[in-house]
Amino acid sequence: MSLGCAAASAHAESFFQVEAGVGMAHYATGPDSEWYQQGMTHSLRTNTPAWRVGVQLNAIDHRPGSYVPGLAFHLSYMDLGYLGMSSPAAPDKDPYYTANGGYYDPVTKRCEGNCQDVRYFNSGGRMRLIALTAEPYWTRGAWRFGVEAGPALFRVQWNATATNPTNTTFWGPQGRTETFTATPHWEVGAIAGVSVGRGPFSVRYNYVFAKQHNFAGTGGYVPAGWRGAHVLTLNYTF
Repeated sequence: MSLGCAAASAHAESFFQVEAGVGMAHYATGPDSEWYQQGMTHSLRTNTPAWRVGVQLNAIDHRPGSYVPGLAFHLSYMDLGYLGMSSPAAPDKDPYYTANGGYYDPVTKRCEGNCQDVRYFNSGGRMRLIALTAEPYWTRGAWRFGVEAGPALFRVQWNATATNPTNTTFWGPQGRTETFTATPHWEVGAIAGVSVGRGPFSVRYNYVFAKQHNFAGTGGYVPAGWRGAHVLTLNYTF
């Protein structure tokens, strides 16, 4: 009877675990002309330090040699770091600008006509998210291999300034600055990935699908500068 109690206690301890990890994120940026223009000189900070912390529930153990996977659940909080962008930007392709000066064409990725009227954009923000994933996994010896997917809630934070380096026809005098700030809020996205582990250590790769639907903010339409992010972390489970 004491052996049965000991086995049950060991299983209970392994059922619920805490996990933490550190690594890197790579943001997938939005379309051309959304905070920076690909054909203009620009600077991007898309590779950022990232970390995660959460809990892991090992619901079903994998039987060695079986094709039927085990099953674990992860509830994670993740911070993907600060995405930064800077770029001079000419007016977008529009009949008004076409008739009155130059414009940036996202198809040819260059300025057409007189592109003297530019503003300099500095923008950035960070993505934080809460994710709940289901992970089917298989074991081979001391190794564990898994795939995971599930919903995620990501928080939108984004700020940008547009400054006139010279007097402009469309944007006003030299030195004028316009500020754009997204109203911080949570949106629904998704996350998927794979993992390889041995003992308490694991490496996890995830892609965060973070399509934004609410663009409210100071300055009108204020989208965040990402459409998603790749995340790679080294983790410890205890």
